[in-house]
Amino acid sequence: MGTSKGYGMPTGGEWTPLKNEASRFVKVIAGSGDGSSGGSTPASPGRVLERYLGALGGSRKVSSGRGGAGGSGGIGRSAGKTGGVLGGFLSGVNSHGLTETLRDLGLSDLVGKSADEVANGLLDAFCAPASTLDEEAVRTALSDVYSEMLEAAETYEEVERIFSETVGEKGVTKILVDFFGKYLYRLFCRDFYEGWQKRVGAAQANRKLGDVKDYIFSSLKTKFAGEDTTHKNWSGREGQLLSQKIMQDTLYVFEVAQ
Repeated sequence: MGTSKGYGMPTGGEWTPLKNEASRFVKVIAGSGDGSSGGSTPASPGRVLERYLGALGGSRKVSSGRGGAGGSGGIGRSAGKTGGVLGGFLSGVNSHGLTETLRDLGLSDLVGKSADEVANGLLDAFCAPASTLDEEAVRTALSDVYSEMLEAAETYEEVERIFSETVGEKGVTKILVDFFGKYLYRLFCRDFYEGWQKRVGAAQANRKLGDVKDYIFSSLKTKFAGEDTTHKNWSGREGQLLSQKIMQDTLYVFEVAQ
């Protein structure tokens, strides 16, 4: 479920209650109780994610690329940039089709290639080379988006059809929300998996990460409300602002625990 290694989370401030909440949460075995003690609020994915976003600086700082300890960690910067490029690509596919959009982006070498080659080429074009842990989370999240979307595709023609149908059915905003949800999950795995594995073992750590993942995507499915941006202007600065707005709205869903 999760294999990312933590980087040594900061101490003090909002990180201390976060670590305490996460520790209570990961120890809860299914059917053994709710993880609360002394009448305290039950440990839950929602509570852990709420505290996690608070420790990162909140949805506003993360979406503007200033998330992290003291607002200086740069968390969210790469995700916002990739989201802007991805949004423009998807909007172009909706308006002009895959082939013309690839050519407009200078990616004509991907035209006619296999599904894997197209997905990998887009990944390299839209993401930084994962030289930082945050860039690695962005790259993994986008790879997950492509893997799910193109799971049944093999040929270029199948990729073309799936991209067109998916954008037509979901719209750009929902696809970006899925990307930012995956990014949040990958950040969480990076920060907690290694410590949880040492504390409770890999099986329990994976189960609890599964609970977090399920919570993220069920919450986004039922609680996210945002306008479709498929036909918005995604070029340049406009696209970056749209991406940041969608990321902030996505993360805001988790700022108040349910």
